[in-house]
This record gives sequence, structure tokens and C-alpha cells, in this order.
Amino acid sequence: MTVEGVFPGSPAAKSGLKAGDRLLTIDSRWTDQINDCYEALRTLRPGETAVMQILRDGKRQTLEATVVAGI
Repeated sequence: MTVEGVFPGSPAAKSGLKAGDRLLTIDSRWTDQINDCYEALRTLRPGETAVMQILRDGKRQTLEATVVAGI
């Protein structure tokens, strides 16, 4: 799934996620569609770390974000 935008100050932004990144996995779960992302994040609790695999400029990278309460 390609990231369309990232809210400033959000956990995603703090992790380094950027618009245009291709999100491959969240905690080892494939994220081909937005519903896959929701399903992967559903089991995480505030304070836990979400490990994301992304593709940026043809290179695979690992990012980590701390989960917060909310949407």
C-alpha cells in the first residue's frame, strides 16, 4: 500500500514514514490494502511498538512507531 500522506506530529511521522513510501508490513503482517493495515494495528495497544517494513526509493527499510490511543 502506498502512503498518501502523514499527519505532522503523528507516531507515523515521528517514525520517519513519508508520503510516497510503500508500506509492506506492520508487525510482519502484509499490508496490501487499507483493511490489512487496520487489521495489523487492531491488536496493538497504546505504548507498544509497531515495526513497519517500507520500500522507499527502491530500498527496503524498517521503521518503528509507538502506538497511541485514538483513530
